[in-house]
Amino acid sequence: MALWLLRSTVVVSLLCLSQLSSAEQEIYRKNLALGREVTASSSPQRAPLIVDVKAEANVSWYTSWDPPQDPARPSWVMIDLADAHSLARITIAFSIAAYDGIYDVWAPPQTIVVEIGDDIRDMKVVAAVAGERIPEQGACSDRRWLDVDLPAGSKGRFVKLLFPDGGKLSLMPNVVGLAEVQVFGDASPARVRNGIGLEDAFGRVLVDPDAPELTELFLHEPDGRLSSRSLLADRPRGLTLLESKDDRIHDRHGAYTYVSDRSGRRYESRYGKPKRTSIERRPDGQITGIRLDAIRLTTKEGLAGPVEEDWDIHVDNGALSWAVTQRWIEPASIGISGTPALYLGRFGGQGAFRDHRIAPTDPQVTSTLWYDPALIIGGTHPDYETYSFPATTEYRTFTLAKRDTWATYKLFTNFHLQSDLRASVKGGFLYRRAGVRNDFNEIGATIEQSMAFERRAGDVYDISLTLAPSDKRTTGEQLSVQIPDRALADRLRDLHGSVLNGGVISDQKRFSFGNGSEDVNYAGSSDFQARALSVSIPTKAPAEFTISANDAFKGHLEQILATVDERGLTRFGFNVENLGALLDDNLHVISAVRHYVVRSGDRAFAEHVAPTLARMADFFIRGIDRDSGLFKSPAGTNWYYDGIAV
Repeated sequence: MALWLLRSTVVVSLLCLSQLSSAEQEIYRKNLALGREVTASSSPQRAPLIVDVKAEANVSWYTSWDPPQDPARPSWVMIDLADAHSLARITIAFSIAAYDGIYDVWAPPQTIVVEIGDDIRDMKVVAAVAGERIPEQGACSDRRWLDVDLPAGSKGRFVKLLFPDGGKLSLMPNVVGLAEVQVFGDASPARVRNGIGLEDAFGRVLVDPDAPELTELFLHEPDGRLSSRSLLADRPRGLTLLESKDDRIHDRHGAYTYVSDRSGRRYESRYGKPKRTSIERRPDGQITGIRLDAIRLTTKEGLAGPVEEDWDIHVDNGALSWAVTQRWIEPASIGISGTPALYLGRFGGQGAFRDHRIAPTDPQVTSTLWYDPALIIGGTHPDYETYSFPATTEYRTFTLAKRDTWATYKLFTNFHLQSDLRASVKGGFLYRRAGVRNDFNEIGATIEQSMAFERRAGDVYDISLTLAPSDKRTTGEQLSVQIPDRALADRLRDLHGSVLNGGVISDQKRFSFGNGSEDVNYAGSSDFQARALSVSIPTKAPAEFTISANDAFKGHLEQILATVDERGLTRFGFNVENLGALLDDNLHVISAVRHYVVRSGDRAFAEHVAPTLARMADFFIRGIDRDSGLFKSPAGTNWYYDGIAV
C-alpha cells in the first residue's frame, strides 16, 4: 500500500493556536522517536523525515504500490525506539503537501491502528483511531495535530502505525500523508511544540533548542496586541518541480545562523545540536532567556562544519537580543554567512498563486531599508540567482557598510501589521538579501562587511542583533491627506505605506522603484509611485543614515530616462526584454516626472530632462493617424492594450 510521508513546518499562528497551558507551550520535553530508525511499507527513503522533529515540507513522490487499498495489506510506518519504554502518548501531525510538484493534496488516513511490541514478530494492538477524530482539511489543515493516548501499562521498543482503510482523499485512496510522529513516555506533556516561548513587550518568539533556530516571531502592535501572524517564513504549501530540485529556493525558513564555504557547502545551526541548554526565568516563572552552548554548525547531510557557536537569546525592555559567540575550530574560506539570518514570510513569486504554493491566507512579508546608498555595499551571489531573468533588480544582496548601526526594516505584509522591525547590531553589519522573484527574503547580521572572507582555527568573534517593534506610522514617508472619514483614511494610509515603505522598491542600492519588491524593474509603475510621493510627508528617520524619498525617486527617474533609445522609447527593466514594446512606459514616465517636479520644485532637473521628455512625446505625435486622429501602434508592440491594432 502507499505510504506518503510528508513534512510541513508547524508555525502556529494565533488563528490556529492550540489550547495548551502556558507550561505546555513553554517547556521543552523529550520526544522518544526523535532521530530513531523508521521503516515503512513504501517510500522507505522518506520514512526518516517523520521523526526529524522539524515537520517541514518536502516535495511529493510516487509510491510503487498501485493497486486499490486492501485492508488485508494496509500501509504502515514503524519506529524503532532502540530500547523498550513505558509509553503514554503518540502525537501525529498531518500536512498539506504538493502532488505532482504543483497541486495541494490533503491525504490524512481514514483510520489508524497503533501496535506496540518488543519484537516486530510479536506486536499487539493498543489503540485505534476512528475517522471522525482525524482532522479534515480546513483553514489550518497543514497545522493539525492528533494526540493518541495509550492505555496504562503500554510498553515496547517498536511503535507501528497501520492505515487499514487507506487515505481520505477519494481520488487517491491508497495515499496517506504524514508530517511528523512523536512518541512520549509517562512524564511527557499532552503535546510538544518543539520550542521554548519567550514573550514580553517586544512580542513573542519560539526557540527550538534541539535544532537551534527561531521558528516563530510575532511583533507587538502599537496598541499592545500581538500581531496575528509570524514574520518568519514557513515552507511553501507546495513545490514546483524546479523548487523541488533546488534547496536555495524552498529550504529557507525560520531564523538561524549559517556559513557557506567557497565550494557551496552550507553549514547551519538548525542541523546541529547544542551540548548544553539553560533557561532563565523571573521569580514569577516567566521565561526571559535561553542559552544554547556549543552548537556545531552542520550541513543538511550531517557533515560537521568548521565553527561552533554559543547563543544567548533574551527578551527585555521591549526588545529581543540575540547574541552569538563564534569559535572557529578549523580554518575556512567562507563565501557567505548570516549570523543570524531571518527569513521573512515568502512573498508570492511567479506563479505562486496560480500553482497554489501560496494561498491568499498565507502570511507574506517583504521589506525595504531606507539607508543612504553611499553606505550600502551591493552585489549578488549564486545562492540568490534562482532564475535567469535580466530585467530583475541588479542588487539582490547588500550589506550596510556602517558597523554597529541601526535601521528599520519597513515591512510590507498581506495581513494587517502596524509595526515595523527595528534592528541594531553590535560587532557586525546589517544586511538584506533576496532571491529573484521573491523566492525568499532574508534579513539579518553578519560579522564581516564583505560576503567572502577567511577564518583561522582559534578565531573567536562576538556579534549581537537586537530587534524591536516600531510603529510604522512614525518613520519614513506617510500620507499627508486629511479627510473626515477616519476608517477610509486608515485604509489609505495602509495603502500609501505599502507603496513607498516596502511594497515596490526592488533595488536597495539604487532605490529602483519596480513592479514589486525584489521583482522586475518596470518604468510604467513610476507614475503611481510619483502620485503616492506627491501626497506624502517625511517623518522620523527610519535609519541611522537615511536618504530622502525625493532624492531616491529622482535617482530612479534618472535611471529610466537614461535608457530612452533613438526612437524615443524607454528600455528600462522589463522593457529591455520586450525591446521597448511597452509603449505606455513613455506616458507613465512623463507623468511621473511632472508629479515629482511639482512636489519637489526641482526646476534644474526639469530643464535637464526636458529634451528627453520631448523626444518621448514625439514618438506618439509621429504615430497619429491623420484620418482618425488616434495613435496607431506600430507592428511588434506588446500584447497588452497598447499593442491593440487600430
